[in-house]
Amino acid sequence: MTGAPLHATNFIGGEWSPVSRRERRVIRSPIDDAEIGSIAWSNRDDAIAAIAAARAAQACWRAVPLFERAGVCKRIATAIRDRHAELAMTLCIEQGKPIGEARFEVGKAADGFDLAA
Repeated sequence: MTGAPLHATNFIGGEWSPVSRRERRVIRSPIDDAEIGSIAWSNRDDAIAAIAAARAAQACWRAVPLFERAGVCKRIATAIRDRHAELAMTLCIEQGKPIGEARFEVGKAADGFDLAA
């Protein structure tokens, strides 16, 4: 594995937050079963909080003018392309995906944000 281990938690309402039950699950590489990190193991309460935060944010996002929203999508596409190699390698490590397929997938993600813009 390259890079630092992944230790993900929930991102709800614009901030990283611990899960309700504080449980974590190990992430293992499908390539060699090595431990590559851990994730927060969320429950129903966490999902309800995330849905409520998303609904609240959507009302604000709806008020943003179209051209500003398009600009955000363009910036996301640029950020994905700027980290193309890193994101492709993450897909390889997490999913056991061949590097060529991972590179293609990351490129298509950036293209999707450009299309949305």
